[in-house]
Amino acid sequence: MISDDQDGPDETDGGPATKHNPVQELTEVRPLLAEQDERLVGLIDIAERLQEITGWDRDQLLDNIGCDERNPSELADDPAKIQRCESFLATLLDAAARVEGQGSRRGVVKRCARLSKAETVDVDGLVAALSHGKVSALEYFELGEIASGERVARVAAGIALAAQQIGPSPYDGLPTVHLSLPRIDIYVGKERGLLGERTAANIAAHIKGCKACETAVETRRQALLNSN
Repeated sequence: MISDDQDGPDETDGGPATKHNPVQELTEVRPLLAEQDERLVGLIDIAERLQEITGWDRDQLLDNIGCDERNPSELADDPAKIQRCESFLATLLDAAARVEGQGSRRGVVKRCARLSKAETVDVDGLVAALSHGKVSALEYFELGEIASGERVARVAAGIALAAQQIGPSPYDGLPTVHLSLPRIDIYVGKERGLLGERTAANIAAHIKGCKACETAVETRRQALLNSN
């Protein structure tokens, strides 16, 4: 799958998918934790699903979301913290599940976790930032435009300036095109399958409702046809 996420592997990324079961660690402790406090079951369920779609083991997941807590059983005495953690992981899972490919999903999780570390962004603020706008960060993710989605979320959270606040631009006043040129080229070319079936369908649906993107796609399609 092709996305615009350029985050390369780091010391916690985990690299390619491993052959072991990525949810093994949590699955093994599930019976013990469930017996100890059933309030942890929902939290572990979500963590397991995140591990499954990213291919990270438990420690890699916790490292990449910036969590220092390694003993879930210690949460049992703090129901409010359990709820915060569960909401946070559910938000990451929802965002990551909107893109295709393990690398893209890891990129979304890391970018959202990074956004959540801003002093002004709590869990509710993260949800609001990802959902805000005529075309929200979550919608950008569905188009494969992960970096653009993060920028939109950062502006929505108030930790980055919108383009028009930075200074005059020759594009001021023009309709916003939500698709990058490389993605448009893949979409109109012979390698559309690289986008992923669901992403390509999302782009097609978006174009039908966005005149600016429809014009950009058709203009690029004609330019490529004329160059052949």
